[in-house]
Amino acid sequence: TDVTTAYGNQVSFKTTSGLPVLTTTATTATSKTISSGGNITSDGGYTITTRGVCYSTTNSNPTISDGFVTNGTGTGAYICTITNLSISTTYYVCAFATNSIGTSYGNVQVITTGNGLPTVTTTDPGENITSTSIATGGNVTDDGGFTVTARGVVYGTLPYPTLANASKVVSGSGTGYFSANITNISPVDNTYYIRAYATNSN
Repeated sequence: TDVTTAYGNQVSFKTTSGLPVLTTTATTATSKTISSGGNITSDGGYTITTRGVCYSTTNSNPTISDGFVTNGTGTGAYICTITNLSISTTYYVCAFATNSIGTSYGNVQVITTGNGLPTVTTTDPGENITSTSIATGGNVTDDGGFTVTARGVVYGTLPYPTLANASKVVSGSGTGYFSANITNISPVDNTYYIRAYATNSN
């Protein structure tokens, strides 16, 4: 008796790499730190033993051979803080995850650290003006990553007064709101220009 064998249609498949799958999450920076992280959506079938963020100023595709920080294990979202960075410097940043098969990297994000200067706004004196005084002040909203050692207002009859070319009223140190009362102005009909200032240790 003849024996024959029948076969079904052929299908093909490819095994996965076994590497983690992840993306780099939103990255923000101050003058001395970067906050970034990742979201690991698959461990590739093997436990995530290390996860974190790697960074470089020269390598546009940073790896763990460059600088890196870690945060925990396993899948899901995480955040890392990179500290002691240089001011006004561009960094390449990406998330990474490692399992027993190897290391995967998220998309690279490019970010520049701040210039290290404080952020300050001037208080509009509004109606707080007499013929001999002006009540004003400011608000130091960010110290730039360094301690604010002096703050106050500069003023004069020329536009854009600075500490180098105008009079000043000093009003303490640190961040936050402050007031300044300018008293030695001319009682005649003059226009004065006022700007708050803040100086930090940088």
